[in-house]
Amino acid sequence: MSWTRIPDEFPDASWDRSDAALRLHLAGLIYSNRLLTDGRIPKSRIAALVPRYRPAALRELVDAGWWADRGDSIEILHDLQHQATAAEVRKRRADTAARVARWRAEHA
Repeated sequence: MSWTRIPDEFPDASWDRSDAALRLHLAGLIYSNRLLTDGRIPKSRIAALVPRYRPAALRELVDAGWWADRGDSIEILHDLQHQATAAEVRKRRADTAARVARWRAEHA
């Protein structure tokens, strides 16, 4: 399982974002972390991130510099530095699996 990290300062940086944009941003971070995309989301998946998707929310995030339009995908820029990279998550998972396998072998 991966985790999405939101810094304590997040509310202070969010005052001028709409509720729809904040929901989309958080859903995008969670999607990216769950699927280990390092902040990249295919544009074809954006509307499915939130129940009541509003294209204006996507425009707001791009215009504010929180997200960047990369052609066929969107790249999350804001808060990405607080997230583990896909490589870090995979390494942590592999280390955990090896540790569990050693423990099971020792206690079989």
